[in-house]
Amino acid sequence: MTLTRDLSCFNINTMSNMAYYWLGFLLADGHFRYNKAIIPTIELSVELSNKDLEHLKKLLIFLGRDENSYTTRIRQTKVCSFIQTHVSFRISDNNELVKLVKYFDIHTNKTITPPDITIYSQLTKIQKQCLLIGYIDGDGHLRNKRGSCDGKLECHASWLNIYNLFNSILQTQYDVKEYFRKDKPGKSSVILYLSSKDIFSLFEVAIKEQLPILERKWSCINKALNYIPQYTQKETMLLKQQVKDLRLTNTQSQLSALLGITKDRVKYIYKLLGKDDM
Repeated sequence: MTLTRDLSCFNINTMSNMAYYWLGFLLADGHFRYNKAIIPTIELSVELSNKDLEHLKKLLIFLGRDENSYTTRIRQTKVCSFIQTHVSFRISDNNELVKLVKYFDIHTNKTITPPDITIYSQLTKIQKQCLLIGYIDGDGHLRNKRGSCDGKLECHASWLNIYNLFNSILQTQYDVKEYFRKDKPGKSSVILYLSSKDIFSLFEVAIKEQLPILERKWSCINKALNYIPQYTQKETMLLKQQVKDLRLTNTQSQLSALLGITKDRVKYIYKLLGKDDM
């Protein structure tokens, strides 16, 4: 494998907030292998599902590589024998990556040997936020839940200190919980929960800093903003009659206030009235 010519994007003295985003992502989804040759090198490899190919291309571009310099691999899962397509790349470097791994204390077996938090604690708040956003795109779970969002991070229990560091910059600071896994006796994990307020706040940072977030993961925000609660048929019929009686003398905003429903619900009832030719 040839060495990468330039990885100045990860120069530890000039790292941008974008670089901290990708560092967070690589802490979650990257694999670092140390090659103790005459000239020490670090081999970085990343493998993602094919559905995240565009994200992999963005990372390659950030690293100064051709966006098409990836390989495609088809795998059969052990469970249910599903066929999955994965995309990946590997690069090797004897300069910036070596310094990055040493400075940020990144280990080859980082799943059970997390970095020491000392250097991470010294980062600015915005750097920590970008780091966390990248980590979420790698290992986080975000979901839409009845007009709101929530999420969680879960990892080996050895990451407790890192998760507490992440928790310190969140608006809603839940307790970081450690639990023993029923599916793996003797093994424990740590969980950090994310509130809707946290997710929206981090999303605002991502937009402001123009971070290349994984769109499918953060789509829960759009789903939450466009959520229309489900009403029973009886409730919908009652609302239709109320809106029909009041709409001639009230605006949609006034109807929303009078009936205690959202403007989106008012618009929806208008559409129903139109369909029924009422």
